[in-house]
Amino acid sequence: DDIEPGKTFAGIAFVTVIKALRDDLGPGKEADLKVVAFTPKPRVAPVNVIRHGEEKVRMAGRSIPADHYTIHPDIPGIVKLFVHAPDSEVWLFGNGPAAFLRFEGAFAEPDDEVIRVDVIPAPSPRAQGRAPPPPRREQ
Repeated sequence: DDIEPGKTFAGIAFVTVIKALRDDLGPGKEADLKVVAFTPKPRVAPVNVIRHGEEKVRMAGRSIPADHYTIHPDIPGIVKLFVHAPDSEVWLFGNGPAAFLRFEGAFAEPDDEVIRVDVIPAPSPRAQGRAPPPPRREQ
């Protein structure tokens, strides 16, 4: 297979790749990478990672600044007649370190249901000044 080190990835590894590209990929820009598709025989396919830029994401009843990316499969012309691979969307935390916020995309295979994976940042009770619960006493 046509696997290029540093340019070919599979599955959820794209979140790590997008984090690494963040400083070099400005809003409105895209990067060409490759993905390993786990078909009966593994195949390598091109994808475009597109950075849309900052937007607000509603999570846990509040708006959180986010950095939005699309992973777009670049399916060759004639193959498009037989294969439909939907885009996947990734949002990273918009302020500070590139922390994962949300993923939307096919569960595993292109025809699978689109799922959403959220990491909902919530303040810690300790951070709000609440005392921790008392230790449990053994009897």
